[in-house]
Amino acid sequence: MVKKIIYGMAKLCDVNYGYGSKNQKIGFKPNKILKYLNDSKIIQGAEFSKRYKNSLKHIANLKKKKIHYKIDNIPKQKSLVRDYIIEDVKDFFNKTNTKHIEVLYLHQNNINIISNPIVLKTLAKLVKEKKVKYIGVSIYTKRELDFAIKSKIIKVIQMSVNIADSYLYSRIKKNKKIIVARSLFLQGALINDISEHPKKKKILNYRKEIKKICEQNNITYLEAITSYVFNLKMVDYVLISSISKKNLATIFKSIIQIDKKTLKLLYIKSKKLKSWANPVTWGINQYTGK
Repeated sequence: MVKKIIYGMAKLCDVNYGYGSKNQKIGFKPNKILKYLNDSKIIQGAEFSKRYKNSLKHIANLKKKKIHYKIDNIPKQKSLVRDYIIEDVKDFFNKTNTKHIEVLYLHQNNINIISNPIVLKTLAKLVKEKKVKYIGVSIYTKRELDFAIKSKIIKVIQMSVNIADSYLYSRIKKNKKIIVARSLFLQGALINDISEHPKKKKILNYRKEIKKICEQNNITYLEAITSYVFNLKMVDYVLISSISKKNLATIFKSIIQIDKKTLKLLYIKSKKLKSWANPVTWGINQYTGK
């Protein structure tokens, strides 16, 4: 059940991201969280994108953590691709005073970018030069998953895996890739107030179904939604995000071993395809929660 925990910086850079607890915003100071991250022995790395506000400045303050970096907005024009990627990574190193990226993700929900041979060849060159350890892809569709699994260059696959959504995960059979589970709490929708959520009825009904399973199998709801991905065999990394040190401590304490019977019940529920389980379909800005 041992997994590597990576801190997702989206909410640290924008407190309005997702459906987090409103109390988290009270007295929130990024520097305190950054110090907590640097001191933490549980959290092994940080994941971010330049799209997150002040992300480069915050990353520059994380001296002890491995960096997972999402590269965005790669142009479709073949003549621009190579220089764009090289300059983007160079700019990252210059502004953060770092020399190495643990995982460099393609973070564009576009199969044409992900499968572009010039893109992949350029990324492979960065690995050969030891500027990057692994090339990864952040996926949303089965088509993207199938390509990533077959690719020799892509070593890391990040996807939504949580108690409400294991659809793509369940499509993986024999696998030699590093799997990263994101959206553990579905941007807070599985646990916090979603009175203004466009999909609230379906999500609340699903929460009731999971709570019923929990009651019948002597496990708390928090233990179930937190521990679910930690009990999945093919998950190597878990992406966790919160701007509350107290909440992070509570999350870590709630990670337990789930018995096989209960895990199977949760997995059967989770692996069914649900349109509402993908934040892209919510009709909101997934980076601001608005």
